[in-house]
Amino acid sequence: DPELWDFAFHNKVLLATPTNLVAIARTVAQVWRQDTIAREAVEIGKAGAELYDRLAVAAEHMKRVGGGLETAVNNYNKFVGSFERNVLSAGRRLSEKGIEIGKREIEEVPKVEATPRYNNEDAALIEDRQQKG
Repeated sequence: DPELWDFAFHNKVLLATPTNLVAIARTVAQVWRQDTIAREAVEIGKAGAELYDRLAVAAEHMKRVGGGLETAVNNYNKFVGSFERNVLSAGRRLSEKGIEIGKREIEEVPKVEATPRYNNEDAALIEDRQQKG
């Protein structure tokens, strides 16, 4: 009866025979699985975007730390040069003139030659700056 089908459809009822009930149940189960997969894919996408943002922040921090290390090394090396020129040389002159000095020798202060490691893109920018003077 066509009216029965219309009535069932309007009331959100699916009329099924034993024969097609299994096929309908399998179809519904497959739709639910696909819906779950789609929701999980959205969650994975959001997690990936969040991870990417966190990596970008970490890279900014790392770049700042590397720049700070480079600045610290450069300033240390400038200090060593100034110390050798202005302080150690005066101490050596005292020793050379026979003035009694302490029991300890003044040790050489080594320069630091280590430089921070940069990613390829930053390394290329730094190299360009160094070549340009």
